[in-house]
Amino acid sequence: MLTRLRKFTFALAIAARLGAQENPAERGVQLFELAQYEEAKKELGAELKHDQKATTALFYLGRIAMVEGDFNEASRLFERTTRSKDATSEHYRWLAQALGQMAARGSKLKAPFVAKKAKAALERAVSMDPDNVESRVALLRYYLIAPGMMGGSTERAARQVPEIAKRSPFWGRLAAAGVHEDRKDDAAAEREYEKAIEEYPDSASGLYALGLLYQRTEQNDKAFATFERMVEKHPDKINALYAIGRLGAQTGKNLERSETALTSFLSMPVKEGHVPRSSAHYRLGMVYEKTGRRELARKEYETSLRLEQRSEVRDALARVK
Repeated sequence: MLTRLRKFTFALAIAARLGAQENPAERGVQLFELAQYEEAKKELGAELKHDQKATTALFYLGRIAMVEGDFNEASRLFERTTRSKDATSEHYRWLAQALGQMAARGSKLKAPFVAKKAKAALERAVSMDPDNVESRVALLRYYLIAPGMMGGSTERAARQVPEIAKRSPFWGRLAAAGVHEDRKDDAAAEREYEKAIEEYPDSASGLYALGLLYQRTEQNDKAFATFERMVEKHPDKINALYAIGRLGAQTGKNLERSETALTSFLSMPVKEGHVPRSSAHYRLGMVYEKTGRRELARKEYETSLRLEQRSEVRDALARVK
């Protein structure tokens, strides 16, 4: 009851501030923070009509595009922020994030070019603000994921670990674990994740990363259990529900629980940081297909494609038509 009262009081305070503000960009940012994205878009769009170079409006419109899964539009908007005289490390980090999503989901022919742009943006973000831990973590992940021809390198990633650790011991542990995974030392990676979970119990990221390690190494029972721990300890981190559903869709295990997890995920309001809803509809379609409910699967695949065009979803839809 007290928590709800505090949230209500906070909302009233924000509403009062919104009413007092004259600047559409300021109103847009406050609406964004309340996850009222459509209303925020209107205010930010009004500011952009007034000033085509309004960096704040461009930046938050880009973040809304990320929430909506429109990564092409997000990258276009973030690129405009980086051309501003007010460009910051965060603008480059978000540009890299949008480009990374484009590279992962788009044409295989264009992926190397887009990925290299993401790498350049992350390196620029780190050079502009060496203390931007999120940029350093993203750069480390790029080095670990990308092939050598696109600038990937385990050694480059490893050089980021002490830089991250001295700024954030928690993320330092996760960074070290990522390097261990890349070097196929899964036992060392598991130890680092467990230490991070033990030392920082209020963070969900350690559990999520540990669950992904178990999933990658096909320890599926441990993966399910770890994601369930995350749901129990951090109910607001609903990407754990998606992780359960995705794991079930991919393995064919725990399909009933996977279905309820995905439907619960899709019932939640859309917020920044959530997995794109197109992905959740796709995974739910996979669960329906695996349980013989082809008509329901078809509807989920069609919904996923309306939200985002992806070749694997088109292939799945062709299977159930």
